[in-house]
Amino acid sequence: YSDDGGGSWTQANSPTQNLITTIEFIDERHGWAGSHDTLVLHTSDGGENWEIQHEDLVVDGDIAKPVLDILFKDRDHGIAIGAYSLMMTTSDGGKTWEYEDTSELYDLLAANDMEPEPGFHAISPMGSGYLIVGELGTVLFYDPDGVATAEDDTEAEADTEAMASADDESAEAPLQAGPWRILPSPYEGSFFGANASLSSGDVLIYGLRGRIYRSSDQGMSWERVRVPGVTSNIFDTVELSDGSVIAAGGTGTLLRIQPGSEVAERIPYDNFNSFVSIKRLRDPLVIA
Repeated sequence: YSDDGGGSWTQANSPTQNLITTIEFIDERHGWAGSHDTLVLHTSDGGENWEIQHEDLVVDGDIAKPVLDILFKDRDHGIAIGAYSLMMTTSDGGKTWEYEDTSELYDLLAANDMEPEPGFHAISPMGSGYLIVGELGTVLFYDPDGVATAEDDTEAEADTEAMASADDESAEAPLQAGPWRILPSPYEGSFFGANASLSSGDVLIYGLRGRIYRSSDQGMSWERVRVPGVTSNIFDTVELSDGSVIAAGGTGTLLRIQPGSEVAERIPYDNFNSFVSIKRLRDPLVIA
């Protein structure tokens, strides 16, 4: 952790040697970290000291599932997602975590000839619910209140008919069930991140081989943001104060996407370190 804006760093006190996959802070002091073995850590002092809030080496008789992303909307209410469609929620700041039943999603994906238990890689607030992306081109809308639409049932039916009209076979399978809606996916490869919090209202998803896609209609259609000469994976993005977006990825990949631009600009970087996370403390950024 650093208490001087990244000028110096100190090894935090952590009770595990597991690989840390994600960190989420709701304010300057309270944060959560996800890890393998369905492990969730918590800090209340800005990251200097961490404690185990949840760990489960066996989940429902199955292997332990890595936590890959965590999102809190306030200090009490959070969602953790991960491999094999892992989803846990808390309403008490992580003191207790409950496994969410994803059987409706399993049946929905299977009915559409999709992987029924895809890995959930990233979650981002979108509309009345959340955008979740993952492996094998998984793009989903999740409404924890049990409403499968981002707007209302009438609009959802119109969206479903529009999506199904392009393919008669898809009309035979529903695109939504309970709190879940399958959104159209622009790519069959894995997505590692999603950013649905841009000031423009646009949504970005990104992942394998430099793939970045933008949506201006809450994920109902996508256009590709071209990244000439880049085939490295894109892992994270962050918006700057001018509305531009910085993307970070493998082999030293740093990109700038100007608002509305169809092409990402390469930011010169002479080394080949793989960047997996990027956070805006201020302009300029801190990248790791």
